[in-house]
Amino acid sequence: MRRVLAELRHGVRRLIRTPGYTTVALLSLALAIGANTAVFTVVRGVLLEPLPYPDAHELAYVWLDNRRQSIPDDITSWPNFMDWKTQNTTFASMAGYSTTVAQLTGQGDPLEVTATYGSEDFFDVLGVGPASGRVFTKDEYEPGRDNAVVLGHGLWQRLGGRADLVGSTLNVSGKALTVVGVMPPRFAFPERSELYVPLAPDAETREQRSSFWLPVIGRVRPGVDVATANEDLQRVGERIENAFPENEGYGVRAVSMLKYQVRDVASGLWLILAVVAGVLLIACANLANLMLVRASAHRRALAVRAALGASRWALVRHQLAEAVVLAFVGAVLGIGLAQLSLAGLQALVATLLPRADNVGLDLAVLLFTTLVTFATALAFGVLPALWSSRVKGSDALREGGRGQAGGRFATASRSVLVVAQVAIAMTLLVGAGLALRSFWNLLEVDTGLELDRAAVTNLAVPAARYPDAPPRVAFMGGLVERLEATPGIESASLSSSVRMQHIHSSSTFTIEGQPPVDRAQRAELPMDSAWPGYFDVLGVKLVAGRLIDARDTAESTPVAVVNETFVQTYFPNGNAVGARYVYGDVGGDEPPAWITIVGVVQDTFRRGRDQPVRMESWLPYAQRATRSVDLVMRSSLPNDVLARSLREHVKALDPLLPVKPVERVGALFEADAAPRRLTLSLLGAFALVAVVLAVIGVYG
Repeated sequence: MRRVLAELRHGVRRLIRTPGYTTVALLSLALAIGANTAVFTVVRGVLLEPLPYPDAHELAYVWLDNRRQSIPDDITSWPNFMDWKTQNTTFASMAGYSTTVAQLTGQGDPLEVTATYGSEDFFDVLGVGPASGRVFTKDEYEPGRDNAVVLGHGLWQRLGGRADLVGSTLNVSGKALTVVGVMPPRFAFPERSELYVPLAPDAETREQRSSFWLPVIGRVRPGVDVATANEDLQRVGERIENAFPENEGYGVRAVSMLKYQVRDVASGLWLILAVVAGVLLIACANLANLMLVRASAHRRALAVRAALGASRWALVRHQLAEAVVLAFVGAVLGIGLAQLSLAGLQALVATLLPRADNVGLDLAVLLFTTLVTFATALAFGVLPALWSSRVKGSDALREGGRGQAGGRFATASRSVLVVAQVAIAMTLLVGAGLALRSFWNLLEVDTGLELDRAAVTNLAVPAARYPDAPPRVAFMGGLVERLEATPGIESASLSSSVRMQHIHSSSTFTIEGQPPVDRAQRAELPMDSAWPGYFDVLGVKLVAGRLIDARDTAESTPVAVVNETFVQTYFPNGNAVGARYVYGDVGGDEPPAWITIVGVVQDTFRRGRDQPVRMESWLPYAQRATRSVDLVMRSSLPNDVLARSLREHVKALDPLLPVKPVERVGALFEADAAPRRLTLSLLGAFALVAVVLAVIGVYG
C-alpha cells in the first residue's frame, strides 16, 4: 500500500509540473464523465427506477387490442372489463378507472382539478393505502351511494392541510362528497390526479359492451410475469370474441406498467446514453494518445529505472498511477458538472419526460460514476503503461539518442487512436445532423391549422349543473357571443377537442346505400362537436358543401362535416355531400338516426405532424353538446390578456367555473415535438463535444 500511495503522490507531482497537459486531460475527462453521469441519472430515474408502488413489477395496463383501427392500447367497455377480471387465472386483482376534469367549490375560489374515478380494487391493485382516514368501502361503489372522495396529498395541502378536512364535505362538480381519506405524498395515479371518487356506473352502462370508455390496470399474481399474464388474457379475449359478435376484431393484451409509461422516451434516452458513451470513448482514446506521447518523452527515465532493477509491474504501476489520479480528479469535476447541469436539466425535463421527479444524484449514480472512473483509467492508461514497461535500458537510450518519438509501436498506436477518435466523432456528428434534418423537415409540415394567431383553452362545465344539452348550449352560446364582442378578438368558437387524442371518441358507422362490411373489418369514425365559425377561426379550408352554421340546431336535421380522408375512403368519386350515415348498425325496431353530410373540409394533422391523418367527423355542438370543450379565439392579443377577458366573461355567466390559462394552438403541437427536440438538442451538443475532443486528440 505504501508503494501505491508513493506512486500516486509521484503521479500528482508529475501532473503539477505539466499544467498544460493536465488541464487538457482533466477538461476532457470532466466533460465525458460529467455527461455520462448526468445522462445516466436521467436514464435511471425515468427508465430503471421502479414505480413507487409495492412489488411494482407486478403491475400492468390491460388494453383492448383494437385490430379494427390498429390501436393496440385502446380503452374498453364495462362488460369486457368484468369478463377480463373474472375469467383470467393470472391476475390477483384488476380495476378500471376514468379520469376527468372536475370543479371544486366551497373552499375559497373555485378550483379545476383532475379527478379519477376508480372501480373496486383500484387502490388494492396499486398496493397503496391512505395516509389518513380510509379508502372506499364496498357499498360506496354502488350507484347512488358513491358520495365519498379521497384527496391526493397535494390537493389536501392546497386546501390547508388540516386534519379536520377528513370528514368534511366538498362540492365536486356540483355534487356534495364526504372526504373520507388522504393519500400519501407522491401518490398520483394516473399522473397528476388530485382526488379520487368511487366509479359506480349505472345499470345501462354495465350492459353496453360496445361503449368503450374505460382504461384498466391489474396486478399479476406473485411469481407470474406480465408476458405469461398476457398469454392468459389473449385466450380470454378469444373466448369473448367468439361469444359476442360485436367484439369481433377486438382482443386484449397486458403490458408492463413501467414499460408503457416510458414507451415514448425510452429509445431516445438509450440513444443519448450511447452517444455520451461514445464521447467517453473519444476522451479515453484522446488521453491514451497524449499519454503515449508523454511516455515516449519519459522513455529514457523509465529505461534508467529498469536498468536499476525496477520490475515491469513497477513500471506499469508508475504509469497507471498518473492515469488513476487523472481519472479520480476528472470524476470529481465531472460529478460537479453533472450536479450543476442537473438543476437546469430537471427544470427542462419536468414537463417533457414521465417520472421526471425521480431524476437526481444518489448512491446508485455515484456507484455508476465510480465504475466509469475506474474503467476510464484502465481504458486510457493500460496501453501506454504496458508499452512503456517493455523498455530495455540500452535500446531505449539508443532510441532516444536518435531523437525518435517512441518507436514504431507508439507511432502506429497513436495513428490508430487518432483514426478511431475521428471515426467515432464523425459518426456521431453525421447521425445527429441527419436526425436534426429529419426533425426540421417534420416541423415544416403544414398542419392545416392556424397555429400562431389562434389561441385555445379548455373549459368544462359540471354535470350536476349542466346535466344535458340545453343548459350547455345556452352557456356556450352566451360565452362565444361575449368573446366575439370583446375588442381585440376577431372571432371565437369552440369544439369538443382541437387536438385528436391517441384514444379518441369514435364509433363504427353504416353508410346509406353502401354494402355492409364484415364486422371484424369495420372501421371507426372519430367524432367531435363544433360551434359555428370553428373552422374559420382555425383557418381550416372548406373543400365542398358548407360548414356548420346557425341553422344547425337541436331540432334541425342531424348533419355532419367530414374530412377529405373520409371521402377518399368511402366515396371514390369525391362526391360525399348529401350522403347519409348513422353511427352503429342499421336494424332493430327503431328507424336509424341518419346524419346528412353537408360539408367536406381539408385534412389536418390534428394528431401531430408525425402521425397519419385519420377519418374525422364533426357534428353541430347543438346536436352533440359535450361538457368539456376547447375554446378557440383568433386574436393577436397576448395570452394573459385573453385569459383575463375570458375569466371576466365566464364569471359573469357562472362565477363557480374556474378558467385555465390560454395558449396558442401552436403550443399544442410544440408540446408533442418538445421531447424529440430535447433529444436531438442533446445529441447535437454531445456530437459537438465529441468533435472538440477529437480535434484535441489530433492536434494535442
